[in-house]
Amino acid sequence: FAEFLARSRETVKQAHAHASYPFSHLAEWLQPSRDPSRPPLFQGMFAWQKTTRLLDLDGFTALALQEPGGRLALGGIPCVSYPIERQAGPLDVTLLMAEADGEILVSVDYSRDLFEPEMATRFHRHYRTLLESIVADPTVPVSRLGLLPPEERTQVVEAWNRTAEAAPSCPTVHAMVAEQAERRPDAAAVIEVGGETLTYGELWGRASALAGRLRALGVRPDARVALCVERSAAMVVGLLGVLEAGGAYVPLDPQYPPARLGYMLRDCEAGVLVTQTSLLPRLPELPAEVRVVCLDGEVEPEPAPAAAAPTAGAEHAVYVIYTSGSTGRPKGVEVEHGGLTNLVRAQTRGFGIAESDRVLQFASLSFDASASEIFMALTTGAALVVAPPEALMPGAPLRGTLTEWGITAVTLPPTVLGLLDPADVPALRTVITAGERCAVDVAERWAAERRLFNAYGPTETTIGPTFAEVRPEDLRGGRVPIGRPIANTRAYVLGRAGDPVPIGVPGELFIGGVGVARGYLNLPELTDERFVPDPFAREDGARLYRTGDRARWRADGQLEFLGRMDEQVKLRGFRIETGEIEALLAEHRGVERAAALVRSDGGGDDYLAAYVEPATAPGETTLKAYLRARLPAYMVPSVVTALAELPRLPNGKVDRQALPVPDRRAGNGTEAVAPRTDLEEAIATIWRDELKVERVGIHDNFFDLGGHSLIAARVHERLEALSGRTLPMVEMFRFPTVGLLAEYLSGEGEAPTMDESRNRGRQQQEALASRRRQMQVARARSRGRAGGSNGDEGEGLG
Repeated sequence: FAEFLARSRETVKQAHAHASYPFSHLAEWLQPSRDPSRPPLFQGMFAWQKTTRLLDLDGFTALALQEPGGRLALGGIPCVSYPIERQAGPLDVTLLMAEADGEILVSVDYSRDLFEPEMATRFHRHYRTLLESIVADPTVPVSRLGLLPPEERTQVVEAWNRTAEAAPSCPTVHAMVAEQAERRPDAAAVIEVGGETLTYGELWGRASALAGRLRALGVRPDARVALCVERSAAMVVGLLGVLEAGGAYVPLDPQYPPARLGYMLRDCEAGVLVTQTSLLPRLPELPAEVRVVCLDGEVEPEPAPAAAAPTAGAEHAVYVIYTSGSTGRPKGVEVEHGGLTNLVRAQTRGFGIAESDRVLQFASLSFDASASEIFMALTTGAALVVAPPEALMPGAPLRGTLTEWGITAVTLPPTVLGLLDPADVPALRTVITAGERCAVDVAERWAAERRLFNAYGPTETTIGPTFAEVRPEDLRGGRVPIGRPIANTRAYVLGRAGDPVPIGVPGELFIGGVGVARGYLNLPELTDERFVPDPFAREDGARLYRTGDRARWRADGQLEFLGRMDEQVKLRGFRIETGEIEALLAEHRGVERAAALVRSDGGGDDYLAAYVEPATAPGETTLKAYLRARLPAYMVPSVVTALAELPRLPNGKVDRQALPVPDRRAGNGTEAVAPRTDLEEAIATIWRDELKVERVGIHDNFFDLGGHSLIAARVHERLEALSGRTLPMVEMFRFPTVGLLAEYLSGEGEAPTMDESRNRGRQQQEALASRRRQMQVARARSRGRAGGSNGDEGEGLG
């Protein structure tokens, strides 16, 4: 600190040498952004005054600054000072210090629009603690100076983390489901929209039969089993069967590109793949050692069970979820049964889920929120409603599903929740929002009508280590709180030196407790970097997960999420590492360097934008196709902009602030064919309005122009109003161009005939049979050789 003080003194001396520099010239040179609600150049000020200094001004004696309450006689005239209440200060915050008669008087001016009165009280307390630590040892590094008084440190470290509870009698969630099946075998467990309904007895019977088949194939506790299934009751059967066999399920979304599925299969080293026959053609070439079990295939005879089949416990893995990775490849997060069981108990109790509820299964199985939805329902005896993707599209389809099936509890991203109105879903009682920051206006609307919970949590901490029941009075600060840590969970907001920061001060959020994952599969160095020893725990070996999220404590003991400390983003509820997009683009032979970030179109829609420094001249369409072959659809940028050179910071990194706003008005850069009919023109107008592009041709693809599910929901409602009839949302995906959609709406588009449908079905069955034969031959030939890994596809797309 002594060194810092000396540097500050020199800085102030140099500044005083230029004290007469005209302010107007300074403002003109700096060109600060003009915001009438705040001072342009600086928002905080420190002022030091000596109040007993007398000045002689041409024979007049004056006081520079008088001590409050002091007296002074000027030429025999008694003077008394009176405090004047400040109505508004010129800055956001000003620290005023005055020296008088051996004391230092301190006051804080602050904007009441930004700060609560309690902030000023805490500020005084923290500042005094800081000064005391400086006086105690001026040689201490600035980063180690203390701010927290002992009583406040006890509060944020211990009092708000007293969450310990006894371990449950059932250490695994599937054991809790088995209890429900024994207690209420005839109650509805899984309701498949447009399909079958399984009772708890039927569900558990099928899952147990599958578990027997898997045990016969060698599945044991901690063995990883890949699970690639469509949204259906069979999906739940497959998941429970894997867990009952003792294995950990690894969800593979059948909509992912084959290259990504192949990488995940090789990386997780699954010995068994549970899938459906209809999905076999979509799968990549499987490693030779992988055994395939089709849920709808022929049932192999179940061998006699072992005398004592091993069962999974709290310490065994329950699932491996792959998340976006900054290195260009997804990374697997390995979570244990104890964390999931603890989470489900806390959520069902906190959210009030009961047997009478109907819980919608909204999240993809590849996202950990799906485990929360499934087991919130099945461990309490409630009914789980599973719907196909087209019935979950934001807007009218989702609204219809919620209403028609009497959903009483749902978990939705805030952007999806914002498209719904409480009045349209009368049966819905409990709403959980998670996955991204919740807007205050969305929270206000739902908190006034329903029980609203705002949940927070990275995959690495088992879905949701904190949540808040949001009430209108919680929103006065302009942010929706993420609540307090759940049972057997701890949360710390730490500064750069690893010390707890005061209430109201931003820091990095660290999560500890039973929900902390084992780490990243096959990535020990990254695991050591993100999963660190817990210095506050009493038990040996306890760890904290560094979330990379900025947060702060509120005075009421709840946490507020403030944003990321790196380039990871959340977009429409999806977690995206922009580094993965950048790394894949940089692997393209036509790209030298790349950058990606989230931008806003100014109308409330965020979108992914990528920038490339090309080595040759690949077009935007080519690069998007290249990414689609390797990334999930939600990670493909809406626009890819080529720049002669990416802007750089002095340290050589990309200057993201200097990246230009993409020009989305010109469409996808191809020659547009103008609309030919009034209907095509009307559709193109709707697309231009919602996509915010300048021109739309009849052959332009809605999704190539930057469309996504939320924009599609708005377009869908306008198209229904235009056509005057009900339009299934799925048709927007079947007919993604203006020309095709106009042809469909005008009735000129023809559905396949019955004979064509039969031919397609026959062709599909022949392809499946051929696929099975190929797999059997490959498996037989590979008995004596080691299974190699599939390389990624070449860069030419053909």
